[in-house]
Amino acid sequence: MKARYDKGYIICLPLINNSYGAGLITRIDKPIILGCFINKRFDNIPEISLVEEFLRNKKNIVLIKKFGSLGLDKGEWKILGKYSNWKEEEWPLSPFIKTDVISNKKYLEYYDDRLKHIKENELEPNDENIYPQDGLAGYKFLEKKLNQLLSRGLQI
Repeated sequence: MKARYDKGYIICLPLINNSYGAGLITRIDKPIILGCFINKRFDNIPEISLVEEFLRNKKNIVLIKKFGSLGLDKGEWKILGKYSNWKEEEWPLSPFIKTDVISNKKYLEYYDDRLKHIKENELEPNDENIYPQDGLAGYKFLEKKLNQLLSRGLQI
């Protein structure tokens, strides 16, 4: 049976050493999901209220990434429930940085709320560290990436 989830749902994913990360689904066009993941590693699957505390401050977001739904659909990732404070307008969709592999030029990629590409503009040099990287991650890659970020001390 496939899991039921939508925008505004809080999810929990396994990390190494029997620890867990958590995030918020902010956009979805199944099987593609956009999530915002917090900078906190948990020893156990956290209570939804604890994750909500971290989500109230956007500075706690350490990773914004598009990813496939397989981890949720297979039940390897847990759905904690709907964010009680969910308001889509408070989670605007940021542009993403794409690097052309041939020219090495960087572009800002814009998407609509259904994660469909709208346009791109060349990136200004000073904007490189402002926006998340574009691309679609598999669920196992995302687990490793979040674990890597949290291991670098980017957690609170």
